Amino acid sequence: MKRLIATVEKTLQAKEGKITMSDQEKFEAFKADLISQNEEKFGTEIREKYGEEIIEKK
Repeated sequence: MKRLIATVEKTLQAKEGKITMSDQEKFEAFKADLISQNEEKFGTEIREKYGEEIIEKK
């Protein structure tokens, strides 16, 4: 949640012309939040099915 709030605050500063922000930066916190939610919901099941090594590959 803190990461989302920080991203929104930075986005507002960018809109006001105080800073510049890449599109990747704008959506980074939302992506991290979705990954966290998916891990919570499906982490155990997916690790049992595919194995830890496959899941942790980037």
